[in-house]
Amino acid sequence: MRFASFISSFTEPMILISLVMLLGGWHAGLRGLGWLYYVVYLLIVSIVLWIARIYAVKILRTNWDISDRAKRVQSLIPLIGICIGFLLGLLLWDNQGLIRFGSMLLLWLVGFSLITLKTKISGHMAVLTFSVGLLLYWYGLVALPLMALLPMVGWSRLVLKRHTMIEVIGGTLYSTIFLFLLSLVVNTFIV
Repeated sequence: MRFASFISSFTEPMILISLVMLLGGWHAGLRGLGWLYYVVYLLIVSIVLWIARIYAVKILRTNWDISDRAKRVQSLIPLIGICIGFLLGLLLWDNQGLIRFGSMLLLWLVGFSLITLKTKISGHMAVLTFSVGLLLYWYGLVALPLMALLPMVGWSRLVLKRHTMIEVIGGTLYSTIFLFLLSLVVNTFIV
């Protein structure tokens, strides 16, 4: 049980998304002062996200994972607003790769939110699959060992009784299908 809790904490979706946003800026070609400003911007956005998450958990009177689907929907609405603000802020860099990346993050979040209106899927698995998929696309086989995290996180979500097997599979499938469809639609994929 302790190991499952560690795995779930280690792969907290907000931490993973922050790391992916950081790597997305680097992959989009930000360097020097532009990179430094982007890192500071991400730090500010991350602090806002954490405050919003803490506030949502308190207001909704729920656990950190926001296990109740209806409460999760309520927490995703302001998150979409924050993501729109993040995307608008990316316009300051005048970097098309970065703007495409931010747009893709927003599109992924909107899709996840729409699914959550009807059913609950694992956010841990959805974010992890999304993150690993992007890293595999950007860095190739070097990122392949990260695939080992997928079954470990799925197992941890089941052991902690945060999700059913269908919800774990649903989170994985959502991001897999999202990335696959995106690769078909967008010739340059992300950045």
